[in-house]
Amino acid sequence: MRKTITSQGITPAEELWIGRDTSEIEKQLEPLLNFLGSFLGMKLFTSDPDGRLEKAMSRMVRLYKSSNFDAFRPLIEFFLKNPAKSDQETYDFIKQEFNSPPSHRSFTPSSVRTGTTADRVHSSSNPSHQLSSSNLVRTDTTAGRVDSSSKLPDFLPALHRELNELMYMDVTDLTVDRFIRLHHPESASLLKEYRELTSLLQPCENLINQKYEEQLKDTSEVHVLNWITPILEHISTMLQPLVSALPNSRTWRSLCDKPIQGVDGKRKPDGAIMSQYIKDEYHIEDLLVPVELKKNQSDVQEAARCLAKYVHPVFAAQPTRSYVIGLTLCGTSMQLWQFDRSGAIGSESFDIKATKENFIKFLTLMTLFLTTNKQVLGFDPTFVEGAGPACTPRPQEKKISTESVPQQLTNISTESVSQQPIENSTESVPQQLINTNTGQQLVIDHLVFRAAAICGRGTSCWEAHLREDKDQKFLIKDSWQPEDRIVEGEMLCDVTRQNVPNVARYHHHEDVHVAGRRVDTEFYVRDRIEFRGKRKINIGNPPADPELLNCFTNLVHRRLILKDVGQSISKVEDVSGLLAALEGCIKGHYGLFQAGYLHRDISINNLMINKPTDPIPKAFLIDLDVAIPRSNEDPQELHARTGTKVFMSSGLLLKKHRHSFVDDLESFFWVLIWICIHYPAEERKKTGMVRGWNQAGMKALGNMKGNSLSDPTQLVEEFTTSHKQSDPLIKCVYEFAEIMSDPEVRNDTLNPPRTLYGNIINVLRVAQGKPTETIT
Repeated sequence: MRKTITSQGITPAEELWIGRDTSEIEKQLEPLLNFLGSFLGMKLFTSDPDGRLEKAMSRMVRLYKSSNFDAFRPLIEFFLKNPAKSDQETYDFIKQEFNSPPSHRSFTPSSVRTGTTADRVHSSSNPSHQLSSSNLVRTDTTAGRVDSSSKLPDFLPALHRELNELMYMDVTDLTVDRFIRLHHPESASLLKEYRELTSLLQPCENLINQKYEEQLKDTSEVHVLNWITPILEHISTMLQPLVSALPNSRTWRSLCDKPIQGVDGKRKPDGAIMSQYIKDEYHIEDLLVPVELKKNQSDVQEAARCLAKYVHPVFAAQPTRSYVIGLTLCGTSMQLWQFDRSGAIGSESFDIKATKENFIKFLTLMTLFLTTNKQVLGFDPTFVEGAGPACTPRPQEKKISTESVPQQLTNISTESVSQQPIENSTESVPQQLINTNTGQQLVIDHLVFRAAAICGRGTSCWEAHLREDKDQKFLIKDSWQPEDRIVEGEMLCDVTRQNVPNVARYHHHEDVHVAGRRVDTEFYVRDRIEFRGKRKINIGNPPADPELLNCFTNLVHRRLILKDVGQSISKVEDVSGLLAALEGCIKGHYGLFQAGYLHRDISINNLMINKPTDPIPKAFLIDLDVAIPRSNEDPQELHARTGTKVFMSSGLLLKKHRHSFVDDLESFFWVLIWICIHYPAEERKKTGMVRGWNQAGMKALGNMKGNSLSDPTQLVEEFTTSHKQSDPLIKCVYEFAEIMSDPEVRNDTLNPPRTLYGNIINVLRVAQGKPTETIT
């Protein structure tokens, strides 16, 4: 095995595969996989009682085909860095490393808790019934909050649960020196003429000496801000003529007394590097690097928690962010932080005033932030922002490029029309577009949906059109998925091939690649920095349920393009339209069920209707992120509790049974109830039992829902006037609740799927004044 690996030029060096394209790496790994196939083949025939070797081999093939080459590093190091191993030792290592899901990559689907990940295994005397956290529900996180308050007392507990156990500090390899070294090549610089960062500071030498020697007896936030702001403003002003193009102009801003615009609720970070589109405007869309200050060095954990409070709206307002860089200053002790969809890592602290070298290092880092391209600051480089008219402060047009080869199950191909980044040009930007095999090119129209969270899927959806035909619309969905989950695009492609009605139609999917590298949180975003085992920030009390503990999960950036663009079912303006939309979506769910899939995430944002301008009324389902094949016999999947909490069934909340199609049908009921209580928004009541569902515990909410199914009177009392006045709707709600509260609702003999779906669909049809129909 060692000979096979070394003959391909593969070494255990840290920089393995850097600078090589996908085809080169595939050629290197192909002989290794062929050898492993032969090596494992005999063992599979002779002795593999638990099937783990077979599963491991299948997973290796999937990883190879999806260009996830970093997953093979541990295997290569196992053979090259260690003494020769016996066959049995090799079998044991392969079974442990490549069986899905590995312990450090388990994932709680983000809509389950729509925020963070959980990665602990629920203890059980029987291993076959252990639940990996890839299947455990995480709730009360920021993305899972529906129609909820933005006030800090309501928001912060969810944010703390989202990040608890996921913020690592004192990460040795995340240093300012390393960050500067990696991110100031000429290709990343916005300077008209490339120069070393330290040389840019030379004109400021006198001011630097003055500020370094200045006595700082008080290290409270205001005093430290007053100390650093003059020199940072001076550097910002000095650099502006040296940077290419006005849209790239940036500045330092002290913000402690200036609330950020574009955010629900008051948010006032202490300072930030910001885009300077408008001199006196402080908008969240322009905040690039947030900075949080505290008085004492002992406040380091509190500073990081407060920094997260500002990173959250940055992710929400800037949907092409892959990560956010931030700084904390506790007195004069600085930490560099990097937040991504898997949590955050923070550097070791260093005192910027302890030595002049440290002070210059701090100023050099700030100079980098002021002069580097947006990719270094965490923006997705596959999106290119085209400049609008000269009088327009922000970029007006956004285009998308793809560099990876689409999955083999489709013959769609993509290529980049241009590789010229916007930051390095003062002229109009060449379009970077998606090109299909029919020559179609996609241009972004506007943002449709954005999940507001730091951790988790971070789903963003854009409406797009063909470059040559603005009437030909598509939906582009970007999200961050656990690498071991079934790819949504593959399932949706299969569903589209089967012509399932009332489900969004597939066009294309891929794992996002940049410069030939697949984008994920562990190997691309964090660049393989070792953080496991480092100290974690205590950001909240541990959950009462041990299943809900967070742990790091590697997430992959995936892109899906759909042929159907719609809007949330909550946009329906009349009762008849609402009931018709529910009918269509339930028919779509039944079609999915017949096609072999269980959706498992019925929520208000996953039930869609066409826009009023579309010629044919249509309702359809989207989002198969946490869907599974019905044939799946994995106990970890079968016993998973998935869904957005306020729409989950009472039985799942109480852990009474495994997730089935009946739970999804009950979720349709809760979507109906939620819309009737919350829309139109101007008729919404400020108080009521449903208003507390986002904060309620799982068991308490499950009991409340069970009681409401038995008697929905109290729910109906909370309906908005527009819905309470409809007698057919009220009757429909009671009949729907009666079906779902029937003790025999899960009895397949008395209520086979076709019967149960048919009964619910006909209740909705009768309420619309339509005749009943037979479901086939």
